[in-house]
Amino acid sequence: MLCAARGVGDAPRMKAGPPLPGIGRYLTLGIQMVVVTAAIAGIGYWLDRKTGHDILFLVVFFFIGAAGGIAVAWRAISDKHE
Repeated sequence: MLCAARGVGDAPRMKAGPPLPGIGRYLTLGIQMVVVTAAIAGIGYWLDRKTGHDILFLVVFFFIGAAGGIAVAWRAISDKHE
């Protein structure tokens, strides 16, 4: 009943907050870190399946992928400040 009493176009308006400058850049860096880590860990998982190991390659390649993801983000941040 409340909506019918106020009318269709009388929805309360929210005040716009401050813009978030550069948020897309940082979201992209975060996604890149996750994707690089997951892709390299996926290769390790695939190697484990092919060789019959439990999680040896997965763990090793996960840490290699994490280091690679951090390196990608570090390089992108360093290029911005130079």
